Amino acid sequence: VTVKKIPVTVEAETQGRGLMVTGQLPEGLVGSYARIAITAKSKSGCKGQGGWLVKITGGDESTTAP
Repeated sequence: VTVKKIPVTVEAETQGRGLMVTGQLPEGLVGSYARIAITAKSKSGCKGQGGWLVKITGGDESTTAP
């Protein structure tokens, strides 16, 4: 996972038929837009990638759903 091309450590937890992925955003992004890009590979070898362009606002914690 990268945010504005900066690598970010994440944790993935099974949730229903998908995954909940969490991590910390790099500092200094409040008030800007950033692309969160993710690439993944399944146990069976399938590869995928995706991403979101998000506006980063202040606050403690926010949650979003795709």
